[in-house]
Amino acid sequence: MRQESLKEPLQHGTPDFPVALYNNHFNRQYDLLAPLHYHREFEFLVITEGVVNVQIEKESYTLQKGEGVFINSGCIHMISGMDKTEHGFIALVFDYSLLCHESDKIFMSYIKHIINQSLLLPISLPKEICIHIQKLCSIFKEASFGHEFYIKSSLYHILFLLIQNARRVKAPVQSVKSSIIKTVIDYIKENYSKTISLQELADYVHTSREYLCRIFNEITSVSPVVYLNQYRIQQSTFLLLDSSFSISDIAFSCGFHNSSYFNKLFKRYMGCTPTEFREKSLFV
Repeated sequence: MRQESLKEPLQHGTPDFPVALYNNHFNRQYDLLAPLHYHREFEFLVITEGVVNVQIEKESYTLQKGEGVFINSGCIHMISGMDKTEHGFIALVFDYSLLCHESDKIFMSYIKHIINQSLLLPISLPKEICIHIQKLCSIFKEASFGHEFYIKSSLYHILFLLIQNARRVKAPVQSVKSSIIKTVIDYIKENYSKTISLQELADYVHTSREYLCRIFNEITSVSPVVYLNQYRIQQSTFLLLDSSFSISDIAFSCGFHNSSYFNKLFKRYMGCTPTEFREKSLFV
């Protein structure tokens, strides 16, 4: 299914039970496993195969099998493969509304402060939590009668363990730089099929090209142009799963007006050509 938004309007779980577990496996040598994005939900990410780099705002974490990280609400992040092997990760994504109402003591005493980062949870997950999240895969898959109780209690238990090692700090002022980047991200996801210049992005957020490139690299470790190309390539993979579209049509619909350049970038980020990707995907 095609991903239509970087900000993930995608519903994780259901409106009345907003939690989902994604068990992702990449049997090709992808470099880019999940493009730069952000979302309202909390996320626990655990690596199941390969060596993976997770970029969370300014920080970079190299994770091996069995290791994981906590990704806070609203944090810009991306996932990349670090070695030329198969990769896999579990993403447990949930809206904090599942745990409490905003008038509840739990929200006012803990969740609110986690979100605004005045209560800093450990980013690196203890082994105990990583193991527990992996065990949740079977619970989600089986979805037996009453499984919701176990899932919800597991989230409470995980947060309880993390809060034991949380640090209280002065709440940071909302980062202007982060806000600019999120605005650019949202603009790109709405217009990636069109021609977009660096100057156009800078004008949209009322800044210079030089400043936009500097803060983009500072927080995400990639330039706006690299991110734009990564996002376009990621979107093209969804269209390649439909054999009715030609490679050139897909390139054009994703903002590439030169098929050769599309093929070159696709191989750089995905480790194979668009044709090879389609053949492998359609016959797996």
